[in-house]
Amino acid sequence: MIRSLNSQKAYSKTWVQGYLTVFITLTLTVVLALCLTLIEGVRRNTIRLEAECAVDAGMNSVLAEFHRELFAQYDLLFVDTSYGTSTPSYERTASRLEKFVKRNLGEDEILLSAISGDLLEMHLEETKVLGVSVASDQCGASLRRQIAEYMYEKTGVVYFEKLLEWVNIIEKNSLRESSWLSRSEEAEKQLNIWVEEAQKKYPDKKISVDGWFQKVLWALRGGILNLTVDMEELSHQSITAENYLSHRKLLTGTTGLREAISGQASWEQFLVQEYILEKTGRYGQEKEGSLLKYQTEYILAGLESDIDNLKAVADALFVVREGANVLHIMGCDDKMSVIQEISDGLAAAIMMPEASPVIQILVIAAWAGIESVYDVKMLLAGEEVPLIKTQEQWIFGWDAAVANKTDRQAHQIGLCYADYLRIFMMLQDVETMTDRMMDIIEMDIRQTPGNEWFRLDGCIDCLKVQFEITGKNGYTYEITRKYGY
Repeated sequence: MIRSLNSQKAYSKTWVQGYLTVFITLTLTVVLALCLTLIEGVRRNTIRLEAECAVDAGMNSVLAEFHRELFAQYDLLFVDTSYGTSTPSYERTASRLEKFVKRNLGEDEILLSAISGDLLEMHLEETKVLGVSVASDQCGASLRRQIAEYMYEKTGVVYFEKLLEWVNIIEKNSLRESSWLSRSEEAEKQLNIWVEEAQKKYPDKKISVDGWFQKVLWALRGGILNLTVDMEELSHQSITAENYLSHRKLLTGTTGLREAISGQASWEQFLVQEYILEKTGRYGQEKEGSLLKYQTEYILAGLESDIDNLKAVADALFVVREGANVLHIMGCDDKMSVIQEISDGLAAAIMMPEASPVIQILVIAAWAGIESVYDVKMLLAGEEVPLIKTQEQWIFGWDAAVANKTDRQAHQIGLCYADYLRIFMMLQDVETMTDRMMDIIEMDIRQTPGNEWFRLDGCIDCLKVQFEITGKNGYTYEITRKYGY
């Protein structure tokens, strides 16, 4: 009986031990599978993480190769895809990017991998450029975006509002659209016809109108610039326009890669023109080392020589000043009474009273012309001239105008030459202004060593790339990145 009980206890103990062994075996199998799965997951995620880090570092490395001279002169960040050669190539940038990524993946460390082994064995199989943003795309949209960001903190809204006020005055009064100098030519033709008719009607008398205003108008028609500056002291530098961006066929990038600038278009244009005035040279403030000396004037006129560009701007200044001065004269009763008296007297002299209104046009144009030439001369000399003058700010009285001598010194409170350039640029098409600005940038950069082939349509500020990377045991990853300044 006792032996039977002992035997039963031994059997029961053995059964319990066997049960525990099976339980532990099953548990270890599950735990081991879980551990192996976790380890494999860690390795896969490690491969992906290293791949992403290698790609991100490679993209940053490419963007770190921005054009140094472009940044030094213009504070712009662009990668020159020519890399000092004569031909820009986006594939060359992709090749450099591929080199950086491979180096980050350790593909160049063959000897070290052979000695210590490589648990990941990662390889870059393919690099595909999906898109690039070029400086000249969409008439320089990327360039304007960088300029706007650069100038935003440096430019005040108050000055912008003041500029809009000046522009509104010019547009409201059509100061750029009609030239009294041109109107005077038509008036003079009509006056000559009447003089001939009067001479035929009264052949015994010598009928002519030989007024001082005619001599003034003839001088003005000969050109404004030679009346306001010493022509021998001007720059005679010139360019061949076909060599620069606005006159050649351009390389293009991918539309829509960068977001458009949000905000008011006139505000963006204001920031761009303030940037132009900061970075380019102009008459009286020429930029050292530049090809064209009157760069801002080139942006406004787009002609091939400094002389022609300055002439165009001087003529534009004269037209605005002439229009503003005509407004002053016609709004001044004292001046108009003098003009009426002179015109009536000359009309009576040729025995044609109906000629008085035509003679008035000639006298007004001549008087305003003398004042306007003086205004342009003062502006080019660095002085200020108000947009619309008061009686106290008027320089030439009637006797002074006839004698061509000033009654007083120029008033010092008003708009300077740069302010008038601001007005002209605000009235200009922003795309044309940007294209010519890019011409100037190319001219300046090509003046520096090693950059004789520089071109902005070979410069990028954003790229989108797809990478295919393989790891150990056949893992393949596709990573897409878009990086830019």
